[in-house]
Amino acid sequence: MRILFLNHNPEWSGTFFRIFFLSKYLIRYGHNVLMTSISSQKTSRATLKTIDGVRILLHPRLSDIAVGEMPAHIMRGFLNAYVGSASKFDIVHSTTVGCPTTGLPVPAFKIFQALRLRDYKIFVDWDDIWGRDGFMSFTHRGKIIEIIATILEEKVPLCADHVTVVSETIRQRALSVGIRPEKITQIPNGANVEGIKPLPMLQARKSLGLPNDDKILCFVGNLLISVDLLLRSLKIVIRSFPNTRLLLISQLKTDHLRKITALNLTKEVIPVGVQPYTEIPHYLGASDILLMPRANNFIERANFPARLMDYLAAGRPVVATALGEVERVIRESNGGLLAAPDNPEDFADKIIELMENPQLCDELGKNAREAAENKFSWQIVTKKLEKVYINVSKT
Repeated sequence: MRILFLNHNPEWSGTFFRIFFLSKYLIRYGHNVLMTSISSQKTSRATLKTIDGVRILLHPRLSDIAVGEMPAHIMRGFLNAYVGSASKFDIVHSTTVGCPTTGLPVPAFKIFQALRLRDYKIFVDWDDIWGRDGFMSFTHRGKIIEIIATILEEKVPLCADHVTVVSETIRQRALSVGIRPEKITQIPNGANVEGIKPLPMLQARKSLGLPNDDKILCFVGNLLISVDLLLRSLKIVIRSFPNTRLLLISQLKTDHLRKITALNLTKEVIPVGVQPYTEIPHYLGASDILLMPRANNFIERANFPARLMDYLAAGRPVVATALGEVERVIRESNGGLLAAPDNPEDFADKIIELMENPQLCDELGKNAREAAENKFSWQIVTKKLEKVYINVSKT
């Protein structure tokens, strides 16, 4: 099949990972795939590149604030509509349609389809909540932006022949806006078992210049919501294990640094910052325990952090908040311990329990890697999506 994926994120950011790995394995399974994304650097030119066999069309990026550059998002929406009409595809699959870059092309595809100008099947991937109760309201983008995101997110999927969702919570939202159950399939994020493998801990620490004797915790991801839980838990842990260090592989803002200072954690927190994806396995391998704190709100229950699957692939035990898909994956993999929501004391207790029991750490880490390979790999997830494509194409 000839497949077009539309993605709104810059290269190597956010949903890019989800679409890149799906594209990579669809190509291995014999399909022809083109994915669109946004340049990671400011530029007014589009470029075409190939990574691991995946052809990626990078649209221009006119601002450092990708979500805030609404005119550019609209422009890229028209560009994506043109890409979908200029070539023949069997599947056009648009992600995160609450964003105009990927939302606006879908009604155009529907018109092309209705006029028999194109005979592709239209898919929408709902992997996060942007509009009502979602990130646009949480990050205070303004009422107009929130309304636009809500309309796109809840109306555009009605144009699709099929909707893929990342979580049960989003499946319920899709049902609530009028999408029929038989038109919805849950496609989770997968584990990159080829690119991330268990590493010898001391070797990984040596490569990063980290001490051998410290207890090292690691968090990778967005600190937008979970920073308070993370830091307050660490504050409790260091009472029992003063030699604990926390690697923060995240974009740290001034507010985060203030909180670290206010809690007197400047010695214990190592602000690594955002790292290239190829470097992430070294940080995971250098860590004793990987952390997945979640705030108890609708956004966190709805999404499915791709980094959780990287954690499993790394073969290290995970401590996570018992919410949404994170709770399901930890229970199914038996690869970590779950803490009660809104409870830094319980989160800290779970970390301490693992620190006091190296044998349990090893056992859970092995379980995590085994589940990543046999239940949650991108190969398995992509096969599920391929089957959906084939079934919908027959209708």
